[in-house]
Amino acid sequence: MKSFTDIKRMQRRCEDAKAREAHQIRKLHGEEQKLTEDIDALDRQFQAMALLLDGRGIENRTLDLAALSSELRTHSAIRRRRRELTCQIAELENRAAQVRIDRSRCEDQLRYWMKRADRYQRWGAVLSRVLALQQAREQTEALEERIAWTKSR
Repeated sequence: MKSFTDIKRMQRRCEDAKAREAHQIRKLHGEEQKLTEDIDALDRQFQAMALLLDGRGIENRTLDLAALSSELRTHSAIRRRRRELTCQIAELENRAAQVRIDRSRCEDQLRYWMKRADRYQRWGAVLSRVLALQQAREQTEALEERIAWTKSR
């Protein structure tokens, strides 16, 4: 059986690990929220570009060559920006998915350390009771010896 100091040391180790994992979970949660906000902002830009592209239709308008060329360049720039936004959104979504995986791993580790801390706490309580019973037994034996010694005198 481990000593009481060993159990206390292991409990401190568990508490430190739990604190580290909880801190990491909070950090990853904040990072995930930031990524979600960034994705939403880029998605709003993407939707605005779609509205801009739809509103700049050239189907039913009469344009000279310079105006047509300018409109086509503008449409091309908007489509290019939408492709860039799509790539950025995909990158951020991949990063957010990785952050969720990391946070899940940290939560698993936190549960592991919580179980270990609980086990050491129970173990410490059992050891404390055993030591208390042993001490009571020793005191009883010492008292019985004194009584026997006093009677024999």
